[in-house]
Amino acid sequence: MSRLNRLRFGDITFEASEEHLEFQYTFLYIVIRVGALLTGLLIPGSHSAVNRIAPAHVHSMSLFTPGSMVCWLALRGRKSWFLQVAWPYEPLCMLEYLSAGYYRTCAPVLQP
Repeated sequence: MSRLNRLRFGDITFEASEEHLEFQYTFLYIVIRVGALLTGLLIPGSHSAVNRIAPAHVHSMSLFTPGSMVCWLALRGRKSWFLQVAWPYEPLCMLEYLSAGYYRTCAPVLQP
């Protein structure tokens, strides 16, 4: 494993027969990190009035970001924890997406 991959994913190796698990692990790992990063970047944008977001959705994002980080830290370097991390992460994402969908389409628009 290259030094860059070791830095990104932790000290983890997969057997040749675990190709599918390696793909699933890598995909989930990337989704968690990107989701946490992008959601985390929207929070200060809302507080600085650059991008107004409904306060209830900002609260939802404030719960999603650290929850994602906990999932990421739990998964890092532990391929055996894949399902134990994937199952709680799914409802965490669904709640965030429902919040985003509601506050983007149904809630009143915030005026500047």
